[in-house]
Amino acid sequence: MTAGAQGALRRAAGLLRDRQQAAAFRRAVIAAPLPGLVTVGDVRAGGFEVPGDALDAGSVVYVAGTGPDGGVAPGIVARFGCTVHLYDADPRAAEHVARVAAREPRVAFQPVALWDTDGTVTVHAPRLGGYQAHRPTDLRGSHESFSAPARSLAGALEEEGHAHVDLLCVAVDGAEYRLVDHILRTPVDVRALCLRWAQPAPLERVLESLGRLRGAGFEPVARSGDALAWKTTLVRR
Repeated sequence: MTAGAQGALRRAAGLLRDRQQAAAFRRAVIAAPLPGLVTVGDVRAGGFEVPGDALDAGSVVYVAGTGPDGGVAPGIVARFGCTVHLYDADPRAAEHVARVAAREPRVAFQPVALWDTDGTVTVHAPRLGGYQAHRPTDLRGSHESFSAPARSLAGALEEEGHAHVDLLCVAVDGAEYRLVDHILRTPVDVRALCLRWAQPAPLERVLESLGRLRGAGFEPVARSGDALAWKTTLVRR
């Protein structure tokens, strides 16, 4: 068997494993349907299901991670009319969001990583084709990285003068666990939470984080999963 054929077999086996894990995630996470849920964007890419009945033009919305297309932020602004506070240390995201913000003043962008502490974070470059975003955790063995400013969610809220967050969307490719820990151990009032569980990740680790969120009063109301990312929407009862 040629090296190319062996590589193709490894990729096919990996994709099958990822699909099986995604199916196991969908079976394991039971979501209680919430009236008023709306889909903003494509959930197979940067979109999320969000609690539409709880959002309006005065809502406080934070988004961690934009991706090269701006992620869910432009759709939230267009649908609900609120300002979205957007955080991403990826320089390519900054270039894209600068163009969006020039047309839409309700996109308030900060070129920093939303993190669990204030300071700096090492951001890793993508290694494989198709994985386009820089990320604050090294999921795939990148050999390129740079330092970027980071701000905790609590610090960002204090800086913006917000006492609570109506909706926090997190798509930060591996840093979601640290942000969950930050939310659970600090007195930040997050009322709805959309999480993208980046892959690869052990199912047990995701379920452990979800269990802790449930213990703090967050209930899953939507979930989706494919080979590259699993998503959960939770509301605080």
